[in-house]
Amino acid sequence: MIDRTTLRPVPGTARLMFSGRVGRCDVCIFTLEDAPRVFVGGGVSGYDGLVNEVDRVAAETLADQFGLSELREVAARIPSSLGS
Repeated sequence: MIDRTTLRPVPGTARLMFSGRVGRCDVCIFTLEDAPRVFVGGGVSGYDGLVNEVDRVAAETLADQFGLSELREVAARIPSSLGS
């Protein structure tokens, strides 16, 4: 779950799928354990803890870019209304 006030993942409800550097930025990709939702966060000086939800197309692109088959499975379950 993502805290709506702080926009940060709540420990125990969000699963870290990827963490690494892309160019000069740190990138973290999270999925929720109880729903097919994908969030991305990052920062130039390290991960700042803030995340944004991405749609199906963005999640599939991230899965392809980083070779994350499990993320692709989550992306396939994202409702079409959030992107296709």
